[in-house]
This record gives sequence, structure tokens and C-alpha cells, in this order.
Amino acid sequence: AINSKKLGFAAVVDEDRKLKGIVTDGDVRRGMLKNIDALDKLTPNDIINRNFISLSGNATVKDMMTVVK
Repeated sequence: AINSKKLGFAAVVDEDRKLKGIVTDGDVRRGMLKNIDALDKLTPNDIINRNFISLSGNATVKDMMTVVK
């Protein structure tokens, strides 16, 4: 999902499709480097960014810029 859609991130959702966080390609890279000896045990929960900002689907770019200032 990160590379196929060229977004640079993937959304992580639970069984109810509730957004739990995001994982960027940088998060994956850093997670792999920090856990190089245990890659088979590394999961999205280990590298997920839970401190994300979300906006409603009808938010404008101006709304977004106000939030990320």
C-alpha cells in the first residue's frame, strides 16, 4: 500500500476498520534498523504512529493548513 499507491504511508485499522494510526515508509525503515535482529517479530503495532491528525472528508486545504501550523 505504501509504494503501490505512491502515498508514502499506510493507514492501520483495527478489526472494526477504526483508524489506529499511520505507518510511513520512514517508520518502516527506522523500525527495521532498530530491530534488525528480530524482523520476523516486527509488526505494524511496533512502528505505528498513533499521534496523527485526522480531518473530516469535507475539510478543505485551508482547514488542513490551520491544523498543521
